[in-house]
Amino acid sequence: MFEYFRGNYVWNLATNLTIGSGGLIGEIDTVARSSVEAGQRNDDPAQEEWVQAFMRLAGHVHEQARRDKKAGHLHSAGCKLLRAANYYFAAERQTHPKDPRKTMLYKTMLSCFKQGAAWRKEPIEWVEIPYEGKSMPALFVPSGLPGRSPCMIHFDGLDVNKETI
Repeated sequence: MFEYFRGNYVWNLATNLTIGSGGLIGEIDTVARSSVEAGQRNDDPAQEEWVQAFMRLAGHVHEQARRDKKAGHLHSAGCKLLRAANYYFAAERQTHPKDPRKTMLYKTMLSCFKQGAAWRKEPIEWVEIPYEGKSMPALFVPSGLPGRSPCMIHFDGLDVNKETI
C-alpha cells in the first residue's frame, strides 16, 4: 500500500481510497504532506487536523464547481462536484461518530455526488430496495446494452459507501 503515514494503516487506507476514487494526486498530496506529523501522532487532535484539512480541500473544490456552474460549464462543474464529494467523504469517515459534523459532511457529500453525476450525465438511478419492512437507498447503473442484462448487487462495508466510485 502507498504510505504517507508510516505505521498509520487507517490514514494510509483513507488516502489510497481517496486517490483511487478520483481525487487528484496534487490536491491530496498537499493535504497529506501537511499532515505527516499528525499522522504519526494519531491522537484526537491529529484526527481533527485530518478532518479540517479535507473539509478545506472539499470546500475549495466545491467553490470551483460553483464558479464553473455560474459560467455555464456544467460538465466541468460535475467533475469537480464528484471530486468534492470524495473529499467530503474523506473528512466524514475520520470524524468521530458522535460529532455533529459527521451528518452534515455526509449530507453534503451526497448532495455533491448526486448533482455532479447529473451534470456529467452519468447513467445512475437512485432507487430504494425494500428490506424487512423498510428500504435501503441504492444506486442502479444500467448496463447500457439492449435487452435484459445480469445485475450485480454490491454491499459496501466500513471503509466505503455506495457513492465511492
